[in-house]
Amino acid sequence: QYGHSLGVIAHLIYDEGLGRKLYGFDVWESGVSISGEAIPSVAWKDAFQAVNAALSASFLPVGQVLLVRGQFKDSLPETETGGLALVHLDCDAYGSYKICLTQLWPRLELGGIMILDEYGTEKWAGATRAVDEFLTFRTDAELLHDAKFYIRKRC
Repeated sequence: QYGHSLGVIAHLIYDEGLGRKLYGFDVWESGVSISGEAIPSVAWKDAFQAVNAALSASFLPVGQVLLVRGQFKDSLPETETGGLALVHLDCDAYGSYKICLTQLWPRLELGGIMILDEYGTEKWAGATRAVDEFLTFRTDAELLHDAKFYIRKRC
């Protein structure tokens, strides 16, 4: 999960019995994205502590969920995740999407899914632009749509 709607995703993964580790990357504060785009301020002040506390109080096994605080450009290269089956990008801005796509695509397993939360929205046109640029020369990615747009990694 790249963005902060982590609790819902964590419970879904646990409920499905996949037993995989879940990583939640976010800056966990309001302000400006790494690309300089303004991010609307929401209740961020205590978001990290609130999500961490909720996960600690949940039925998820200790160590199943790892919250990683920091900008994607720093935290993604520094964190060894192993192969990823599902990536949910909810990071709003062009620069954040660009970094996440570049860093996470090589980790996505064949058949893996990358959900694109803001793709195709007017409010976050930069996210759409970053994804479109990323897909331009890719032969191993298939853009699909159901409730959200997503990319499936193929051979």
